[in-house]
Amino acid sequence: MRLYAGYLTKPFALSILFHLLVVAAAVIGWPFLSTPLPTAQPLIIVDMVKTVPKTNLAAADSKAK
Repeated sequence: MRLYAGYLTKPFALSILFHLLVVAAAVIGWPFLSTPLPTAQPLIIVDMVKTVPKTNLAAADSKAK
């Protein structure tokens, strides 16, 4: 009977150990599954263009006189 006792306790101990490892991995890995909320504002892209005169009257004044 002692021979069978060793075979019965080893799978039980391995099962307990495996379940503890799975629970520990879940507890450690759980925070990494959620994505953190963004803390910075999104980037705003602005196109810069050259400023131009509002009208072309300045060119017309030089030719008129």
